[in-house]
Amino acid sequence: MTLATLSQVLQPALKDGYAVAGLVTLGWEDMRAYVAAAEEEGVPVILQAGPSCRKHTPLPVLGAMFRHLAEGATVPVVAHLDHGYTFEECQEALDSGFTSLMYDGSRKPLSQHIDETARIADLAHSAGIS
Repeated sequence: MTLATLSQVLQPALKDGYAVAGLVTLGWEDMRAYVAAAEEEGVPVILQAGPSCRKHTPLPVLGAMFRHLAEGATVPVVAHLDHGYTFEECQEALDSGFTSLMYDGSRKPLSQHIDETARIADLAHSAGIS
């Protein structure tokens, strides 16, 4: 299998009425365990790189880890940036192979939040990711 976009795993789940686990990763061991559990159950999985994870591991390294696991997996694996706080962080995640971006502009003034959300949505959609 390979990396999947969020849309590729959520649209079938919506149609068929099931949930897909989105699991925050903190390191290699839990990433491997989450993929192994998803394979055991025969379900897709969303690996999420949240702020705590990114504090200790750079996005390019996380992207490589997620891609490596996905390439060997028998189920779809989504590489998700969870709570990206800047356009630059979202761009770096995209450049690192992430297939889903979640921008969190809640700390910014509303007008800036709206503008940056639109820019990041355009960035993601032009790359064919969620």
